[in-house]
Amino acid sequence: MDSSASFVIDFEPIASGNVARLVVYGLGHCLTRLLRDGENAPSEHLIVPPEMLAHWFVENWWRLRWEPVPAGTNSPPDAWRMAHDMRSIGGGFAWPNLLVWGEDTRVCLRAHPDPLGVAGPVRFLSDASGAISARNFEAEVDRFLDSVRDTNDDGGFGQLVRALRAERSDSEVAAWRRLEARLGFDPGDAPDSVMTQLGELVARFRERDIEEAASAAPGAEAAGILQEEIAAATGMGGWDCNPQPVSDLASQYRSREQAASNLSTEAPWRQGEQTAKFLRATLTHCGPVGNSLLSELLGIQEQAIGNAQHHPCDSLKPLYALLVTEERGHRFLPRSKWLQGRRFELARLVGDLLYNGPAQGRSLAPIALSRTHRQKFQRSFAANFLCPIDELVAYMATDSPEEDDMTAAASHFSVSPTLVKSTLMNHGKLPRTAFQEVVEAL
Repeated sequence: MDSSASFVIDFEPIASGNVARLVVYGLGHCLTRLLRDGENAPSEHLIVPPEMLAHWFVENWWRLRWEPVPAGTNSPPDAWRMAHDMRSIGGGFAWPNLLVWGEDTRVCLRAHPDPLGVAGPVRFLSDASGAISARNFEAEVDRFLDSVRDTNDDGGFGQLVRALRAERSDSEVAAWRRLEARLGFDPGDAPDSVMTQLGELVARFRERDIEEAASAAPGAEAAGILQEEIAAATGMGGWDCNPQPVSDLASQYRSREQAASNLSTEAPWRQGEQTAKFLRATLTHCGPVGNSLLSELLGIQEQAIGNAQHHPCDSLKPLYALLVTEERGHRFLPRSKWLQGRRFELARLVGDLLYNGPAQGRSLAPIALSRTHRQKFQRSFAANFLCPIDELVAYMATDSPEEDDMTAAASHFSVSPTLVKSTLMNHGKLPRTAFQEVVEAL
């Protein structure tokens, strides 16, 4: 077994019974490391039926592969955990505290230890967070499923595996299942009306943009929310814009990144940071980013930034900001009514256009709270473009910033104190404490 590989699942059947010694390696750690009651030394293997884990992977494949951690919570809801937390397998066996979720080209893993003094037959010890390539995850899970099928299969499990692989190989079915997962539904459980409405929007806009909007507001109301936001953006709630300056830079940026093979291999926070450095260097810009520069990059009225509290979309209260691009032009629907929030949204839009290419044809650019790769990239780019870490540290002139330091820095860069704090955490200047902070940094 190669424990240095990104993700490895292996098992060794025990002579009596249907259980086996099963281990999971990932991120350079044994993710199944535990201490059994009455034993003095830790062990790396579970004693479980491999078929139970194999069924869990098959039943939850689409959500494990494509559904991110829900936004706005420091503890994912039970409905999400049932599809992503290995402890939900149950069956009277001890399963590790291991969360698995998908972010586009990556799959993220989060193993956390049981607290000292926990009562039970085992105490899990692994503490690791990170991401592996989706290709590695798919290949290793496929290998594990084949091993389980070959070891002990009455025919039924093999049929389930073949059915899943048939869905994965059919582009239309896979797109349907992927959208269901983005909405937070198990296969076949998404309301037909929602899927039909989203399917009509896929015919109008890019498929990946509709999937991103589904993650921005998952659930049965996703289609209605997106339709309302598009109507508001193209109506009284939106601002005309012409992001040609960013579009011109996007081709240069993407050529540079593709040559370096960086577009999908690095963590989104690092991609965002590097892209912000690229733009600042290209613009030869130092110091705080003014409203006039944001306005110039996006071809939008400066009033769209500075007069945020007095806007006709106040009554709509959109769940996320949105750029709608059609043949007749570009319209931007903001979400925040505050200056700092509006600046952050527009900076995120600049990053999205750089990363995803020029806004052309029919496309959407959701600016949301969700935790997909695309949204994490946007947030990292905007933070590093508006408030680069080197300039932030130089302004505060301290290695131990206090609340007053961060408040003053926020005012200087015209960003929120929360952005200053998250920037310091992302660069190791402050510790991370909350689950959502860990997720954002993966």
